[in-house]
Amino acid sequence: MSFFGKLLIVFQVLFSFVFMAFAGAVYTAQVNWKDKADSVQEQLNSKNQELSEQLSQWEAERSALQNQIAEVTNNYQTANADLQTAQNQLANLQEEYNTLNSMRKVTVAESGLSKEEAEARREEAYRQRDVNRQLLADFEKTVSTLRDAKDEIFSLKKEMEEMERKHMAALEEIATWKLIAKANNWVKDPKVFARAQEPPPVVSGYVLQAQDANDRGTERLVEISLGERDGLVEGHELFVFRPAELNEGRPMYLGSIRLVSVTPNRAVGTVVEKAKNGTITKDDHVTTQL
Repeated sequence: MSFFGKLLIVFQVLFSFVFMAFAGAVYTAQVNWKDKADSVQEQLNSKNQELSEQLSQWEAERSALQNQIAEVTNNYQTANADLQTAQNQLANLQEEYNTLNSMRKVTVAESGLSKEEAEARREEAYRQRDVNRQLLADFEKTVSTLRDAKDEIFSLKKEMEEMERKHMAALEEIATWKLIAKANNWVKDPKVFARAQEPPPVVSGYVLQAQDANDRGTERLVEISLGERDGLVEGHELFVFRPAELNEGRPMYLGSIRLVSVTPNRAVGTVVEKAKNGTITKDDHVTTQL
């Protein structure tokens, strides 16, 4: 073997090691990216669930506080009505007492009532005084009840304001997570994400067109003839193959795609697995189950 042939063999061995290292680096980067995306998606799902639970708890507490406020307000109105009634009774009794007292004085002055009658009038006055004292005590008790009701209403309003503040903070946090999901092109609707975790229905279609997503050809987009009406959502994976009648009597597996955009009758996916000996083109077939 000539020196030039030996030199070519050495270069071939060196290039083999270089390509092996490059392939290992690309595989490691792809695995690390997928693990990181799965971790962030899991955090997002956990945060959405936690926020939903907080909102449900806040709604329950808010409903309970509103019921308490309604009950306290009703008690306050009842107590206020009782107070008004007591005040009217007190005024009537005071007026009656003044009338009786005036009549007693006039009667004693004009007709010289007997000592026994005067004693009876005095006892009646004492009884009326006891009644007045009881009415005054009831009035003070009603005022105290009203004061306590006002304090309770004030405390409940403060709790309601705090719950409103927590509610707004929760809404802002949800909005922030939605912006993060949109910026990273994650699934925006949790319902769609949940459906994407379920196995897709068994359907078959064909490729409408396939083209590179950028000038470097590092990502390839594939449009297919299936969509939402066929039970597909974003995140579902489909297999692509070329049937025997289109490949000289031999079927050929071409890879798999993951859907990134779904309409009622169409869908677009990116190639996530590509066969070494074939390229996805128009009229190739797609299916959810080989």
